[in-house]
Amino acid sequence: MKKYLILLMLICFLSFTAFAANFRATVSKNPVTVGERVQVTFTLDANGANFTGPKFTGFKVLGGPSQSNQTSIVNGSMTRSLSLKYILVAIKEGHYTISPATIKVKGETIKSNSIKITVAPESDVQKQRRQQKEKQESDMSKQATDLIKKNLFVKLSVNKSNVYKGEPFTAVYKIFRHPDLNLANLSAANAPVFDGFFTQEFDIDNYDWQWEEVNNVRFLSAIVKKVVLIPQKTGKLKLEAFEFNCTARLPVQNQNNRRSAWDNPFFNRSSYRDFEYLASSGERTITVKDLPVDAPASFTGTVGSVEMETWFDVTETKAGEPVTLKVRITGNGNLRMIDAPVVTFPPDFEVYDPKLSDNTSVTSSTISGNILYEYLAIPRNPGKYDVGPIEFSYFDLKEKKYVTLKSEKYTISVAKGDGKNVQNLGTGLNKEDIEILNSDIKYIHTKTNINKNKLAFFGSSRFYVFLVLPILLLLIIILLRNKIKANAADIVGMKNKKAAKMAKKRLAIANNLLKSGDKDIFFEELVRALWGYVSDKLSIPTSELTKDNVAVELAKKQIDADITENLLKTIEQCEFARYAPSGDTEAMMNDTYKNAELLIITIENKI
Repeated sequence: MKKYLILLMLICFLSFTAFAANFRATVSKNPVTVGERVQVTFTLDANGANFTGPKFTGFKVLGGPSQSNQTSIVNGSMTRSLSLKYILVAIKEGHYTISPATIKVKGETIKSNSIKITVAPESDVQKQRRQQKEKQESDMSKQATDLIKKNLFVKLSVNKSNVYKGEPFTAVYKIFRHPDLNLANLSAANAPVFDGFFTQEFDIDNYDWQWEEVNNVRFLSAIVKKVVLIPQKTGKLKLEAFEFNCTARLPVQNQNNRRSAWDNPFFNRSSYRDFEYLASSGERTITVKDLPVDAPASFTGTVGSVEMETWFDVTETKAGEPVTLKVRITGNGNLRMIDAPVVTFPPDFEVYDPKLSDNTSVTSSTISGNILYEYLAIPRNPGKYDVGPIEFSYFDLKEKKYVTLKSEKYTISVAKGDGKNVQNLGTGLNKEDIEILNSDIKYIHTKTNINKNKLAFFGSSRFYVFLVLPILLLLIIILLRNKIKANAADIVGMKNKKAAKMAKKRLAIANNLLKSGDKDIFFEELVRALWGYVSDKLSIPTSELTKDNVAVELAKKQIDADITENLLKTIEQCEFARYAPSGDTEAMMNDTYKNAELLIITIENKI
């Protein structure tokens, strides 16, 4: 019996090990020296999810984890494996342990093995080589930064830098780029927040690139933000910088060539590198002065230049019937921020809050148009009543003083009414509303015949439907919110899904340039469309976007080699065409555009 029990346990153990997944960690080199790179690979011979990598003490992660899947069929048996790779560089000598990584297989979390690795000190030769390489990289990065800085910059300009509190002025953020600078990415990083200002922004949906000369050099420029600002407090107020993330793709020379990498920008054109750069407009300080202290009682905060019109709709009425006073302020300045003029009516008038109609618009440097105020008043008793004169004061920016506008005095003749006075109607009513209510109010009936409603709501089927319905709606909202959050968190997945859509937008821009015949910008935009598409579709970061990486990833997606070769050749042709002599340019542009469009459609369908 004991023999059979041991045999049964052995069979169970063998069955378990047969189906258990093997998750193993390996390194490309051990030991390594300080400054030397090493690859750490985690291999799983099954499908897994929720991978969690270890901490790499003593190392700096240069890249990863990069994931690859492999499927093989041998003698009709299919096996699958998953590999996750990190590229590390040793930063400190010593003995270290790479702790296990974890991954889930069929709902169960499994661990890899740990690895002990030794980091030896550098030899003098290795240290010299590393320092030389770091210096070359530093020099190249500095040269790239200097080059990009000269050919891509953001400017902030204001039409006034010394203003009064409440005085409008305009701030314009404009970006400049040299047409020969190849940009793989240009996106807003930090938009300014105008603390202490009332803002009115101009709508800018797309950048309208225009030619503009700066120090006798032609640049393409576009307004990225334009806003009318009205300061709300005094002192030194700052306009924040507008910053842009930029990835410039620059041609580089062999590191052994002692000349600058950009002495000849057309040298070794097939070798390109991407360099990151943060373009900033810089800040501006605005000095805001307070208004003079001797403001009239009728000053409500208007700064600018305005005129005033006043009129009553009728000057003869009956007791209980409304009259409307209209006050129109016309001109330019901070019109959207002012308070209504104070109008004093006789005590026998019931006056409601004024109704405001804004007919202003934002112009190049201020707010102009008119504001109309309508005061509704109801006289309660017959007689003759005086209203006004109405006063309105503003601060005149040209004269640098307060100006008071006065209307004429109005006399309202009120005859005896018919007794149907409307009382306590609330605010925000116009004359038509009052007339309707006046005819709509009826006497309360004292004799009524009330029948009990036999169709009671409480306890009915409708009652339970309305009781359960909010709970169902809440559950649906929670599920939708979780789905939206999951989609938003999956940045790579969202980019992958939208790759074709983004490429279509970029191709549309290129098509417009094709029609206008602008060769240089057309080919630049076409290259951006192709690089952007493969970056999003293949989930390749911009910093790792090279022809070799694209070819490898397309092969993993089982894209035919001739399609990959056509894609890379088209990109190379576009890069060369910008600087090629003009021949049958129009035909070439048409052919290249159609080929790029067909390539994107083909790859999209196959993936």
